[in-house]
Amino acid sequence: MKSFRKRYELLFGMIRNNTSQMQYFQAVYVTALLPYVLLLSIFITVMQEPGALDGLYHYAIPDFNKLLDVQVWLEACLQVFYSLGVGCGMIGTAASYNNFHEPCLRDCLILTVVSEGTSIFSGLVTFATLGFMAQKVDVSIETVVSNGPGLGFVTYPAALAKLPLPQLWSFLFFLMLLMVGLDTQFLGIEVVITALIDQYPHQLGKRRMVVTGGYCLMVFLLGIMFCTQGGPYMFQLVDWYVFSLGPMVICTLESIAVSWIYGVYDNNKSVCKSSVANLNNRLLVLIRYYS
Repeated sequence: MKSFRKRYELLFGMIRNNTSQMQYFQAVYVTALLPYVLLLSIFITVMQEPGALDGLYHYAIPDFNKLLDVQVWLEACLQVFYSLGVGCGMIGTAASYNNFHEPCLRDCLILTVVSEGTSIFSGLVTFATLGFMAQKVDVSIETVVSNGPGLGFVTYPAALAKLPLPQLWSFLFFLMLLMVGLDTQFLGIEVVITALIDQYPHQLGKRRMVVTGGYCLMVFLLGIMFCTQGGPYMFQLVDWYVFSLGPMVICTLESIAVSWIYGVYDNNKSVCKSSVANLNNRLLVLIRYYS
């Protein structure tokens, strides 16, 4: 409970003085870039251990029989939603700080490449670590692979504990988790605060600290249930029915609204006004019929 409370105190302390956007973005640069450095350090260290290559082979060589399993495609779809952060308002909120003539098509391509590239690299690090652990305990990789919170808080730390200087790598790993969590919550909180202040600029424009504190307190109180003995079960329910199905439904409705109600051609005109670049016909077809 104390660590949970300290997390929101840290978030409030870093966001409350967001009158200077430069200070905010400096904090985001640290929380966003530090995990890459830590991931690379862990990857270089793990690759020097026996069994790491076996984990990479298991990760890179596909089992084509699994392509017939609907669950595999569902998990892949959810991974794309998680890595891109679509359907949660985060991308739109971050984009609202851009200039009007920002090349949005270029930004979309950069976001997609960086997000999915990070997912692929994270998979390399994870399976190299699992391959090393499987070699260490003399079991198959399938035996040590798990999903959900068990991978991050049980399997992965157990593997890092078998490396040289295990205290150092365990500290770096959980520091990386903290940075990733803070970076995600920065935008998550910013979505709500920005929406409220933009909707009521005269009433809340000069009370940003109060709005931030009130929202952090509300989310903290709602999150206390996850710290109870039944917290893991509540977490699984919220994770699946809110953060898994929710973005899929929202993005489906958004795609229908943009493609068929607002219209892809009107949307193309809006893009031209801001980025001075036409969407070619292939993209228009993909937006209307594929997405």
